[in-house]
Amino acid sequence: MTQLIGITAIALMLAMLLKNINHAFSVVVIVCASCLLFGKVIGSLSQIIAGIKSISAGSGETAAYIDLMIKTLGIALISQFIADICRDSGENALAGQTEVATKILIITMILPLFEAVIKAISGLLI
Repeated sequence: MTQLIGITAIALMLAMLLKNINHAFSVVVIVCASCLLFGKVIGSLSQIIAGIKSISAGSGETAAYIDLMIKTLGIALISQFIADICRDSGENALAGQTEVATKILIITMILPLFEAVIKAISGLLI
């Protein structure tokens, strides 16, 4: 945890110093620090995913839905990462469009899950 805080603090100070001198270098520092932070926590994410998959391994049809949720979460995290970098670069419109496109992609991916929930609810009502 202290490594993450240290990387963030150093990157923030460098970015603030470089922003007045050259904005492009400031963005490069932020992107590099963000990638470094992501690399540091990817091991934890893989442990979480492995734990969820081991829990859902014996659950049959539900395992497919859990895989879908994990993929959706991954897409959301990556798109948030990219949108934040776009905002730091001053490209707010691109960040917004990235988020909208991601939401459309996620909705498209989870339609089968909605269908299963609606079928289960209508089965209970009949």
